[in-house]
Amino acid sequence: LADNKNHVALTDISFKVKKGEFFGIVGRNGSGKSTLLKILAGVYQPTTGRVSVHGRLTPFIELGVGFNPELSGTDNVYLNGALLGFSRAQMKEMYADIVNFAELENFMDVKLKNYSSGMQVRLAFSIATRCKSDILLLDEVLAVGDAVFQQKCFDYFSDLKKSGRTVCFVSHDANVMRKYCDRGLYIKDGKVQLLSNITDVLNEYQKDFSESIELEADKKMTQPKTLHSRGVHLLSAFIFQAKKKTRMVQASKEFQLVLDLGFESKVSRINVGINIINQQGQLIHAFNTDQLGMKHSFKKGSNSLSFNFQNVLTDGKYSVNIAVVDESTKSMLFQQQSTCEFIINGVTGHKYSLIHPSVTVEAK
Repeated sequence: LADNKNHVALTDISFKVKKGEFFGIVGRNGSGKSTLLKILAGVYQPTTGRVSVHGRLTPFIELGVGFNPELSGTDNVYLNGALLGFSRAQMKEMYADIVNFAELENFMDVKLKNYSSGMQVRLAFSIATRCKSDILLLDEVLAVGDAVFQQKCFDYFSDLKKSGRTVCFVSHDANVMRKYCDRGLYIKDGKVQLLSNITDVLNEYQKDFSESIELEADKKMTQPKTLHSRGVHLLSAFIFQAKKKTRMVQASKEFQLVLDLGFESKVSRINVGINIINQQGQLIHAFNTDQLGMKHSFKKGSNSLSFNFQNVLTDGKYSVNIAVVDESTKSMLFQQQSTCEFIINGVTGHKYSLIHPSVTVEAK
């Protein structure tokens, strides 16, 4: 309630999810995504309208609900399993797999209140994955654990998709959405903004909020990690597109990486290397100035380099690693990880492709 008035979270929301479909739901914080999942799960009852569910449904909305901090990890496994409808005999059969998946073999006799928040969520997620429901409701569940555990979550998602089970999925991670979802729903201010294929839904969502997304990305930007610095300093590193500095790069349109390097003395044989890394830590592109045929001396003080990219990358977040090598001595002068980050947005091609080069075809 605000100013004695009812807050209407959702208005005129109507859609169908097909059997075996991965269905994504996107929208800004407060748009009503989680409320919608809770209505689908039966946690909330809609003021008007109805929800029809065909099959057994399990919500992954509030992981760990029912956990008792005074009980051990083992006791909470059986307690949480009972809340999910499993018998003690069934939980006994699954216990070893649950503990192994959660990577908590050495902590199951410890009281839950002594677990870190990440350990608790890993245990809850591991228990929840045992459910063999026809329909799953997932609310930001991939934001749990460290990178290794998140990869387990991705593997679980892949298994879900292969199994043909129906999934409704809320996430702010566009890259994950594109990889797994077939169609999607974009909710804006509690109303349906677009119901379409996931590519069009994400493009519409990110187009509407590209400025706020970029500001949010700036807050979450990984801090650069300098590994070597001897006689060379990075003064600045920026991404440009259409002559404007940006971190939100439009897909299929070329962009530039502009580096400003400071040298403590004049050097003549320098090789500058660039690595482009995607959000999953994969090396997407690697090159250096020698390969590009640039033979250029660098003066003492500030020197600027501009790399022009044909943009064939898919949607997602990317980071830039750089290295500066003295070719006369083959010694590393400067090396830095996560020098800058940028986001590609607006790909219209196949959502599973890592790159989108220009392709033509003709029939004779």
